[in-house]
Amino acid sequence: MNILNINEAKFPVSIENIADLTGLKVVNQERQSVVIGDFNNTRNILGIHSKRYSLITNEMLLDTIEEALYKFPVSYDVSISTYQMMQFNIQVAFADYSKTIGNIKDAITCAFNIRNAYDGKLKFGLYGVGKQKKSKVSEAYRLSTFRQICTNGLHGWVDEAISMDEYIHGIKTGKNVKKIFIDTDISSDKFDVNFSQKHAGIDLKVLKENLIEQITALVELYQKAIAGTANTVNVYSDMANFKISDSKAFLNSITDKVGTSLSRNSFDGIIKIMDRERTFLGEGNDTNAWLLYNGVNRFSSDSKKSITQHMQADEKVFNAILEEVYA
Repeated sequence: MNILNINEAKFPVSIENIADLTGLKVVNQERQSVVIGDFNNTRNILGIHSKRYSLITNEMLLDTIEEALYKFPVSYDVSISTYQMMQFNIQVAFADYSKTIGNIKDAITCAFNIRNAYDGKLKFGLYGVGKQKKSKVSEAYRLSTFRQICTNGLHGWVDEAISMDEYIHGIKTGKNVKKIFIDTDISSDKFDVNFSQKHAGIDLKVLKENLIEQITALVELYQKAIAGTANTVNVYSDMANFKISDSKAFLNSITDKVGTSLSRNSFDGIIKIMDRERTFLGEGNDTNAWLLYNGVNRFSSDSKKSITQHMQADEKVFNAILEEVYA
């Protein structure tokens, strides 16, 4: 994945009819539209869609983030990662709060993320410090985090609506492993913004209103989160205190649990990242589960994985590591 600045992410994008674009008759009535993006001094085809496809531009999303946060006394940084200029993760990290993990100097802050795609292969959604209905009577609170020593966000999040004891019990019994990472789609009764399902007739005005409402709720929950200790931070600290004597043996054990989400060919690269971070943090020769998890995360984010593949792999590795930490 590559990193973009805000202006680069706002490149012009539009939907055009294939017949108008090529002068050819389109026999396939299901695929009549293309998303065209103008960047690198050329016009690029980013996606081929049905005429029902609704285009949500990065420019609209970034402008809406700025509008929603303008009324809050918070400082924030925006970073944007992309997969081939077709899939995007827009991360907003709050800059006025940080928490040190364990006994080391590794600081994290809260963040929220918006995912978008022009190829239709990445579900549109907002997630971060927020809540997701798990049933009619319960909600799951999640704390998205961002490491300050590097640019990779973390996607192994913890349910904030339960106690730490309940969470650890769930890890040990395998009851809360499958979906610690949950997407929150921005939706209303009038439309469902979800690129993996029907997404016809999206009203962009209504979408913007919903985005502002959702981001406002996220900031309010963030302000509550910094008033106390979150499960996510506790789990990260426990990972930092879990020493690992043999990194390759530990990675082998994790790979046995997660399969193709972690390749054995990546071990040397992951260990090199951990060595570099240990030196930066003044950790000497000690290795712990926190540094190992972040080594995997960083190596994965630098790979050719799509944004979806990276997040799914990150979640699986996170859960597998916690099974060892809380065994």
